[in-house]
Amino acid sequence: MSMLCKRSSRRLSPSPATRDAQAMKIVTKLQLAAFLPVLTALVIGLTFFFSFKAMDEAREKGRTAQRIVNNTHELSSFARSYMLHPEERPRSQFLTVHAAVAGIVSAIRSRNSKEQQLLDQINDNIASMRETFLLLVATHEQHQGSLANAALHTEAEERLTSRILIESREAIANALRLESLINDRLAAAQRRISALVFLLIAVTTFPLAIILLRIMKNIKTSFAALRKGTAVIGAGNLSHHIGMAADDEIGELAGAFDRMTEQLRNTTVSRDALAEEVEERRRAEESLRASESRFRILFETMSEGFSIDEIICDEAGKPYDLRYLEVNPAFERHTGLKAADILGRTTLEMFPDAEPLWFERLGRVALTGEPGHFQAQFGPLGRWFEVSAYQTEPGRFAIVFFDITDRRRAEEALRESRTKLRAALASMTDAVFIADAQGNFIEFNDAFATFHRFRNKEECSTTLAEYPDILEVFMADGELAPLDQWAVPRALRGETETNAEYTLRRRDTGEEWVGSYSFAPIRDKDGLIVGAVVVGRDITEQKAAEDRLKASLREKEVLLQEIHHRVKNNMQVISSLVSLQADEMEDDAMRAELQDVTHRVRSMAMVHEKLYQSADLARIDFAAYARSLLDYLWRAYGPVAADVRLVADLEPLLLPVNTAVPCGLILNELVGNALKHAFPGGAGGEVNVSLRSGSQGQLELRVRDNGRGLPPEFDWRQARSLGLRLVQMLAGQLHAAVEAANGEGTEFVLTMNYNDE
Repeated sequence: MSMLCKRSSRRLSPSPATRDAQAMKIVTKLQLAAFLPVLTALVIGLTFFFSFKAMDEAREKGRTAQRIVNNTHELSSFARSYMLHPEERPRSQFLTVHAAVAGIVSAIRSRNSKEQQLLDQINDNIASMRETFLLLVATHEQHQGSLANAALHTEAEERLTSRILIESREAIANALRLESLINDRLAAAQRRISALVFLLIAVTTFPLAIILLRIMKNIKTSFAALRKGTAVIGAGNLSHHIGMAADDEIGELAGAFDRMTEQLRNTTVSRDALAEEVEERRRAEESLRASESRFRILFETMSEGFSIDEIICDEAGKPYDLRYLEVNPAFERHTGLKAADILGRTTLEMFPDAEPLWFERLGRVALTGEPGHFQAQFGPLGRWFEVSAYQTEPGRFAIVFFDITDRRRAEEALRESRTKLRAALASMTDAVFIADAQGNFIEFNDAFATFHRFRNKEECSTTLAEYPDILEVFMADGELAPLDQWAVPRALRGETETNAEYTLRRRDTGEEWVGSYSFAPIRDKDGLIVGAVVVGRDITEQKAAEDRLKASLREKEVLLQEIHHRVKNNMQVISSLVSLQADEMEDDAMRAELQDVTHRVRSMAMVHEKLYQSADLARIDFAAYARSLLDYLWRAYGPVAADVRLVADLEPLLLPVNTAVPCGLILNELVGNALKHAFPGGAGGEVNVSLRSGSQGQLELRVRDNGRGLPPEFDWRQARSLGLRLVQMLAGQLHAAVEAANGEGTEFVLTMNYNDE
């Protein structure tokens, strides 16, 4: 009978290959059903990735177009600045900014023909601006070297400047059109992405629903047939054959039931039950060993400390100690205690001063079965732990813990730092506030409330988004500042600035004041902006005082100009009176002396004339003054200077009035002596006048002629003439050195230190 059962069992059991093939069928359907959403999600993700990448490129082009607009504005500004003040700085600034914007435009390439056409037009506009500006510079340099046709040169410069402005407006308009095209393309891309995602979801959902419904229907039908057959077999009809035709796992299960009933018919019930019981016990033992192995691996490798302990109570049943029964390696790492030293021992044996709090909390878990979770410091070890505890059996418990000492110290340091920060903020008279990356004010002081005209800190709004309804903010030029130009958004964009002025006005009261803001971004260790710090100061009174001071300064400037003007007029009157007196003198020597006095007075009067014509009332351009003085002397000496050629090489140099007057008198004496004595008998010649400044704050004034020179034995320092004695006295007043050379003519060199401040 036993052999018959074995043969029957071998005949009815399918081969392993057959079982594997049948077991895969429902699983395969489910895997296919699960794969479809994954594939769709992958397609959607790739679509988003490439679409967002294209959109990011378009946004970068948009930002580049905005930079082109800003740089073009700067080019226009520098061109106008050069027109008003033709100096090296605006010229170099124009060329530098032009090179930058030209580089930006050249670096951009677009596959869109319209965008590329606009880029080409912008490039042409920028190139034309540079050519026109260089032509403007050349025209100005030609005009500076020649006094003829001044009006034509000025008109040409104005036309060239207008041309630059026209080209800049065309470049700005093209850049704005480019930005508009890019924004339109961005919007179209977003619509396409939305439509594509909707289509993919729709295409995925419909087939997936159909597949799942078919699978559910097949499983439901098969289970119904299986349930019906097992009910018949369970009722004792071992001759019943389920006979399910489904070629899947449920069909295999039905076949197993059919084979089982056939075996039951060929064996005794008691023998089959005993074999089943033995098999079940074997499987249970294997499962227990596997479970214990998994638990041991987890116990040995987990990063948290773990221990199983036994609570110890006194006679009244109150917990007062615990005994360690088992610990894992992480327990040793977190506590520094070795398992061999503590297993079987109690806490009070090792640490008599242990806190009773630990025994009370863990005893409650061991005795009541309620899980516990808490943070506490274990004094003997000087460490903080976060503990989770649960009962394993009455009187025993397991704990899972980890060391949080570093975290607690960091939290304590953070609390101390915040306390110090609040104390520092409270002591400051300036408004100080700190915002996070979303514009929420996480810290601010009492001065913040005062600065923004709140009654106290509690009344202050704590988010930037609320303040446009409370305040109007104006830029320094009086324009209403948009929110993104306020201090906090600028700092969150990475800008740093000191003493940025804004005018603020309360919408409810109309009160207006001027604030000076200094701000900077706050960055984390990776350099990412995580917030902003802003300091504001009320400078309304300071601005009013500055305005009063400027008005007073303007009044004094006007008064000083009037004084210089009157001094110049008075000196001209004196010069005219002396000149009239000289004309009436019959003595030629006396007439010459009086004419020298006239020239000296005139040289001083011209200093005051230059001063009241200048914007700087303390200093004059000595080169321009020297040219005017030389022109006057050549006119004053008339026939004597007619055949003498003047060569002037004068470097622009600002001198204070107390230095310019003595230098002017010295120049007057030296040039006058050259005209009177270097070319006797009307002989023609040349007088060279040069003015140079050295790197060490030195001034060199050189007067040289190619006339007959000084007599061989003549010592000019011992001369009795008033002019040369005046040169020596004035040089001593200036602490200057005067040297004379006698060769092919006469040369005088005045050298002195000066301060151009």
